[in-house]
Amino acid sequence: MLFHKSKGIIIVGCSPFGAALANTLYNKGHKVVVLDKDRESFRYLPDGFGGAEMEGDPTDPKVLKEAGIERAGMFIAATPDDNSNLLISQIASRIFQVNQVYARLDDTSRSRLIRDTPIKPICVYNLSVDDYLHLAESVCQEVAV
Repeated sequence: MLFHKSKGIIIVGCSPFGAALANTLYNKGHKVVVLDKDRESFRYLPDGFGGAEMEGDPTDPKVLKEAGIERAGMFIAATPDDNSNLLISQIASRIFQVNQVYARLDDTSRSRLIRDTPIKPICVYNLSVDDYLHLAESVCQEVAV
């Protein structure tokens, strides 16, 4: 088990998004385990990342237990595949009862599939649109002054 006394965060999928998220959370003082089935994916993590890297199948309960899911306070399914993220987040939520579970979804319409569950969607497209709108509003306010 990779977490000992305090709860940590497990991020499944070391895509550029998952790696950036893992590094940000680690730099904020969280204990982070990044789990990916492809060892090559860990290349996206920066050199200074001090969290744990673990290679394995995130749909295998034994692998999830080894990653520390039974003591995780947060679980983020951040692979580039919506179907995998939906499955993996269901496992974390329903089987292991992780309190905070997030699923990255590129297809925003799929968030309806987890609407009545405790799983929260992370829709990267919506986040980038929101950031763009915030930036555009800031620029418009500066120009109007």
